[in-house]
Amino acid sequence: MKLVRINYLLLMVIALAFGSFANAQSMSLERIVNGLSSPTFATHAPGDADRLYIIQRSGAIRILDLNTGTLNASNFMTVPSVNTSFEGGLLGMAFHPDFENNNYFYVNYTTSVGGGGFRTRISRFTATNANTASSATEQVVIEVGQPFQNHNAGWIGFSPVDNYLYITMGDGGSGFDPGNRGQDITNQLLGKMLRLDVDGDDFPGDALRNYAIPNDNPFVGVTGDDEIYLYGLRNPFRCSFDRANGNLYIGDVGQGAREEISLYPAGYDGDRNMGWRLREGTIATPSVGGPPPSDHVGPIYDYVRTGPFGGFSVTGGVVYRGPIAGLQGSYLFADYGTDNFWSFIYDGSDPSTFNGSNFTDLIRWNGIFTTDIGTLNNIVAFAEDLNGDVYIVELSGEIYKIVDGNITNPPIDGTIDLVIPFVGVYDSGTNADLEQSDDAALKYRNVHVETGDPTLQIEFRGTVPLAQPSRLLFNFESRVTTPNVTQVTEIYNFLTGQYEVFDTRNASVTDDAYTTEVTGAAVYVNVDGSVRARITLSANGPVIGQPWAVIMDQAQFQVIE
Repeated sequence: MKLVRINYLLLMVIALAFGSFANAQSMSLERIVNGLSSPTFATHAPGDADRLYIIQRSGAIRILDLNTGTLNASNFMTVPSVNTSFEGGLLGMAFHPDFENNNYFYVNYTTSVGGGGFRTRISRFTATNANTASSATEQVVIEVGQPFQNHNAGWIGFSPVDNYLYITMGDGGSGFDPGNRGQDITNQLLGKMLRLDVDGDDFPGDALRNYAIPNDNPFVGVTGDDEIYLYGLRNPFRCSFDRANGNLYIGDVGQGAREEISLYPAGYDGDRNMGWRLREGTIATPSVGGPPPSDHVGPIYDYVRTGPFGGFSVTGGVVYRGPIAGLQGSYLFADYGTDNFWSFIYDGSDPSTFNGSNFTDLIRWNGIFTTDIGTLNNIVAFAEDLNGDVYIVELSGEIYKIVDGNITNPPIDGTIDLVIPFVGVYDSGTNADLEQSDDAALKYRNVHVETGDPTLQIEFRGTVPLAQPSRLLFNFESRVTTPNVTQVTEIYNFLTGQYEVFDTRNASVTDDAYTTEVTGAAVYVNVDGSVRARITLSANGPVIGQPWAVIMDQAQFQVIE
C-alpha cells in the first residue's frame, strides 16, 4: 500500500478567483507522417540519423527520410509469408549493433508457411544498402509454435550493455494461460523473455536454430530452457532498453484486471519470475491466481481498467533520453484501448521491493499535450531515432514526434465554491497567500468567510492522479467562531450523481484537523480524475456574534493505492 501525497492540491478560490497559476506541464507533438497501412513499430539503424524504419503489419518496411519528412517511394523490403490472422503480423524489428559493417537486421513476425501451423518466426536479413534489402537473404534464427493466434508478443531488441538479442514471447494465447505456459520453464518458450547470441551457432545441424546460448543465461546448467532470460509473462507486446543504462522495461498486457509495467535492471542477477499466471500486476489473477511465487519480481507500476489512469491494453514505451531537457528520464507509455498517454520516473528501488509503487512524477498527458494536426489514438508503439527523439506510432496510420515538453508539476487550479449565498467578506490577511509547506502541499491559510446565515455550505473541487485508488482521503483544517455548530462532510459519488454523508460532528471553535476516508473509492473519482467534497455548517440555536465566521486553514485530497 502506498500513500500518494498529491501536489495537485486545491487552490481555494472563494466566489471570484483571486489568483490562478499556469500549468507548466507541457508537451507538443508534431505529426510527421500519415497514410501508413497499419504501422506496428519504428526504429533506427545504428549510426544513421537520417532515417526512421517503419514496419507495417502486412510485412512492408517503409523508410521515412527525417531530413525531408517524406517517405521513400520504394519499400526498404517486404517480409515474405506474413500471417496477419487475429493478433499476428510483422510485429518487431531491430538492427544488429554492428549493422554499419555487417548490414544485418532482424524481424519478428507470425507465419504459417511451409506447414507447422501458426508460429512466431525471428529472422535475420541482410541489407543491400541503407535504403534497400532483399527478402531472399532471410535466415531463420528461431521459430516457436503458437497454439492460438493471440498473445504473440512481438518486440525484439538488442541490449546496449551486452549486445545480445532479447525476444518477447506471449503465453500462447486464449485466456488465463490454459497451459500455464508462463510458469513452465522446461521445453516451453512461451510466456518468456528469451536472450540469444545471434553471432554464434550452438545448433549447426538445425536450420531453425541459428544462435548461441549466452553462458550467463540463468538456466544454463540447471533445470530450465537455456534460452530463457525471464519467465511468467503474459503478452509483453512492447518493451525497450533505456539507452542510458540498459534497464529493460516491459509492458505486459493484462487479462481482465490489471495492466503492468515491469523493469529488470541491467546487471541485476536475482529472481526471474514475473508472476503470470499466478499474478496479474500486483494482485492474484482472478480465478486462477495465488500468492507471489518465491522468485517473483513484481511490477513497478500497474493500473486498473477504468478512469483517466486506467485502460485494458498497455503499450509499453521508452525512457526519454533525447534533446528535450524537461522530459529527461521520463518513461513514456500508453494504453492502446483507451488512448490514455502517461509518463513516470522509476524511483531506483531494489527489484526485491518492486510492488507497483516504484515510481515518481506520474503524469497523464491527455488534456496537456497539443498536436499540430490530427488526434492521438490507437497508440501501438513508441520509437526512438539516433538522437533520442521519441515518436508515437498509431496503428491507424499516423506517427507523431515529441518536439517539446516539460514534466514540471505545479499546482492545478481547483475551486471552493460557496454554494449557498452568504453575507460576508474574504479576509485577505497577511497569511492568506499561497504557501509551500514542508511536505510540498499547497495550501491557502486563513480563508475567512463571515456570514449572518445560520447555514453555510462550501464545496471543494480538485484533481487526483489515480483513477481508481483503493481509498480516498479528504483532509481539512478549520475552526468556527461560535459554538454549537454541526459540521457535515460529504463526498460526491460520480456513479449516482449525488453527495453521500461520511461524517457528522460538532465543529471546533479552536483549530482542528479533520479527515474523511472513503474505501471502495472508484465511484468517488471521476474519469477525468476530478473529486469533490463539501462541508455544511449549521448553527444550532442562537448564533453568538453576528456575523459568525469559519476559518479554513487548508484543504487537501489524498489517495491510497
